[in-house]
Amino acid sequence: MAHEKETLLLLHGALGSAAQMQPLADLLQSDYDVHLLTYKGHDGKTPGKYVFSIQFFSNDVVNYMRENNIKKCSIIGYSMGGYVGLFLARYQPELFNRVFTLGTKLDWTPQTAAVELTKLNADRIQEKVPAFAEELKQLHGSINWTVVLNNTADMMRKMGENPPLSLYDISRLSQVVMLTTGDKDGSATPEEVKRICATMPKGRYHIFKNTPHPISQVNLERVAEVFREFQETPVWKFEPQV
Repeated sequence: MAHEKETLLLLHGALGSAAQMQPLADLLQSDYDVHLLTYKGHDGKTPGKYVFSIQFFSNDVVNYMRENNIKKCSIIGYSMGGYVGLFLARYQPELFNRVFTLGTKLDWTPQTAAVELTKLNADRIQEKVPAFAEELKQLHGSINWTVVLNNTADMMRKMGENPPLSLYDISRLSQVVMLTTGDKDGSATPEEVKRICATMPKGRYHIFKNTPHPISQVNLERVAEVFREFQETPVWKFEPQV
């Protein structure tokens, strides 16, 4: 009898789409039944129709699972996708096995949100990083990209005021979790990841060397290796990592 592959759902980050995760999916598809989705409002068609929130994107994921008859799966989430994955694991644990995050910021306060919001100014992006602006235009449309940007900024502002996941929520996660980030990530810093991981009952962290936040600059082959090691580690070996 052929071995049935575990289902794996890859969740993209803010301002992204499923295409952002496709290179990682290609590296894992030989071992897992890999699924990708693009959150509503990120497909370049109706970005102004929805109010962005972690809860909204989480419902999007659950609906995708129902539509594709996925009973249970593990998650790899990049940046905001990791936050969505952990939120789902906390509030609908029966649907998820393990959660692996990459570059996910978990410490949200009005102060940390304010820092992130400085990165979401359309004029600043056009002036300082025109290549990124062009990428967003290609993804979301020459007009709609600013709508997606503003919707994301509104969501992050609200996350700073009222984080969807509190430190108590994180400390109550029943799943095995691995938090990863890069040593040059200025958003999900190694210090933050280590501190929050220590509160998890079954948590691990990994810091990738010479790695900034953008997934386009991450060594995804190495990410795939670390993920496989994580998946193969027995549950009983997980305990708070300090």
